[in-house]
Amino acid sequence: ADQFILFGTSQKGRGPGTPPPTELEQEATVYMQRAWSAFILDPAKGLKTLGWPRYKGYSGETLVDIFRDNEVDVPIHTENPTAYDAGCASLGLGL
Repeated sequence: ADQFILFGTSQKGRGPGTPPPTELEQEATVYMQRAWSAFILDPAKGLKTLGWPRYKGYSGETLVDIFRDNEVDVPIHTENPTAYDAGCASLGLGL
């Protein structure tokens, strides 16, 4: 549930008696809040300051995969969106 990371409420989302958020979760919270703030302040170019490419649809690797393999040091990886949409296309949905 991404909202716990985004809003910094991972402890509350776990329920009573659970361990505190991990260092990875805390770092992810800081990054996600920075990314959302950058987008809110400048929707056209704010995420570029964090290394995000401008989304160009199906013309290249512009879909951002966040925290792949629990990586916070390299928080984003770019991919071609067709890899994710192929399953929908096979069902006649999209593409």
